[in-house]
Formats: sequence, C-alpha cells, structure tokens
Amino acid sequence: MLKFTYTEDSVNLELLEDSLNDWIYARLILAISASIPITFEPNTASFYIPKDSELVRELEAMVELENNLELDANLTDSVEIILKGVWIVSYPQQEEGIFVTSLSPRTEMLLFRGWVATIATEAIRI
Repeated sequence: MLKFTYTEDSVNLELLEDSLNDWIYARLILAISASIPITFEPNTASFYIPKDSELVRELEAMVELENNLELDANLTDSVEIILKGVWIVSYPQQEEGIFVTSLSPRTEMLLFRGWVATIATEAIRI
C-alpha cells in the first residue's frame, strides 16, 4: 500500500505492508474512538518523474496490469504518474490529508523508488 501524507508545505510518501482495507478500517476505528470527524472519498493523486528515468519503461509495462495506475507522457521532460485511491480528511474541503492506494507489490516498489530518486535529485539541485 502507498500512503501519501499532504501537509501545508510538503508531501511525504510511505510504502506500507498493511492491506488497504485493514489500514482504512483501523483509521476509521481510531477516528470513531477519538470522536474525530473523518471523510473517505474516491479520488486521484499524481506526481512527476523525469521522462528519462529508467522507471518509466518499467511502469509503462505495469500500466496494463494495474487498475489504479495511469501515466501521462505528454509533458516535455517528465511523466505524470496518476494514481486512483482514497482521499482521507477530517472535513470534505480540507487540503491537508492522506491519500492511500493499493497496487501490486512490484509496482508499489517501483513508484516508491521513483519518488525517492526524484526527491534526492531535487535535494541535490538546492
């Protein structure tokens, strides 16, 4: 399972071993126990990796096998990775929250590696 945490000034990606259903159920029970409002909404999230990345070819092969993954290669120097999943927030219009999705373990690892490589490249440029 991939978990994106969106905050006011950053996005963090985690690769989790939990199943999507188990993780969502635990989150729901926690919110109910703590009397915190919670909203689950089917949604999409996306991020970009460089077009020349070796992962692009691997991900292109995986797209046919994954219902929750799309690629948009119509950009000049990057490929947009589009994921279908669940957006979780306390209030429906909230911009900070958590996005979770489930893909095959291999695809999740490829995406996680691509994310880490992109973040490392950006940190070097700073």
